[in-house]
Amino acid sequence: MNNLPLKALVWIETSVDGFVEHTAQGAGIFYRIFRSNEDIKVIWVDSMGGSDGNKLFKFLDEAKYWIETEHYPHKMQPYVKPSPTWIDASKHLPNVDRDTQFICAYDSVIDTFSKVAWFNADIGEFDYQHDDVLAWIPIPEFKQGE
Repeated sequence: MNNLPLKALVWIETSVDGFVEHTAQGAGIFYRIFRSNEDIKVIWVDSMGGSDGNKLFKFLDEAKYWIETEHYPHKMQPYVKPSPTWIDASKHLPNVDRDTQFICAYDSVIDTFSKVAWFNADIGEFDYQHDDVLAWIPIPEFKQGE
């Protein structure tokens, strides 16, 4: 899950009544880390309808690592899709049975650029005029809010 395009959490260290706390705000989740007896306690509040909770650790770095690599990416999984990967057009063309739009990277005399283009399923080629298609990706699907 570490390959999700999530914005990194930014930790803020504050002193409250002589006790050091570490806090971070993610997309809809607030984390608070502080010393509780001999342990490091993590408390999270999920404003997106998930579950709030807490967990104990022995070390601060261990707590932050768990939040950044396991808990936060797992909580965000339903809301974030991995970025698509460009596909080399010289090695593989779309396998579609009807004309479909894709985002294509073109190589022209002036510059390399990208734009939306149609893939003609009948002839198995992108419909383009005088530029060569270098690579293509499907147009991403977007979830509508509920």
